[in-house]
Amino acid sequence: MKKIVFLGCLVLLFPTIVYAQEKIEVPVWNVGDKWVYSNGTVREVTDINENGYTVEGGFGRGDKEFSVVIFEKSTLKRLFYIQGGKRKKYEAVFRSGLNFPFSIGKTWKDKVSIGWSPLLETYAVLGWEDVIVQGGKFRALKLEFKAEVSGSNILGRSWYWYSPDVKNIVKHQFEDGRLWTRAEDSEITSFELKK
Repeated sequence: MKKIVFLGCLVLLFPTIVYAQEKIEVPVWNVGDKWVYSNGTVREVTDINENGYTVEGGFGRGDKEFSVVIFEKSTLKRLFYIQGGKRKKYEAVFRSGLNFPFSIGKTWKDKVSIGWSPLLETYAVLGWEDVIVQGGKFRALKLEFKAEVSGSNILGRSWYWYSPDVKNIVKHQFEDGRLWTRAEDSEITSFELKK
């Protein structure tokens, strides 16, 4: 009888144990954490406060390029950008690219503005892969990002890989298409994490 009760408890707990192994919690960033990418982008955490993590570096392209972005601590979504010394709500592409916690099969959506039209974004966590990039070899979660300009047939798709060891994206690859005319693939070349 004890064996049956033990096996019954094990069966009930096993899905929880498996889920806990698959769930990736939001990383903790520290002032001085730095990530360098092959497209020349260098991002560094410069401040941490109740508003979130302040990160300096290139974000976006063209008229939607920001040099300072504030990330929400609990999800790492992009909340604000600093322009002309003023904090403004971040409403550009890839605002919700990081949306912790991650688990395989998780999906989410967001709607942002690209100036002349709303952009509908869909994200999905696909699974684990071993990724070799200039900065090393990493076990990383592969995610898919789809974007569609509202009311048109202009679509875009890209994939990015998040590594818990790096606490950030280690690779971003864009599908050729009308939406990504100025986007370029990138991968991490080096990183530094402070304690």
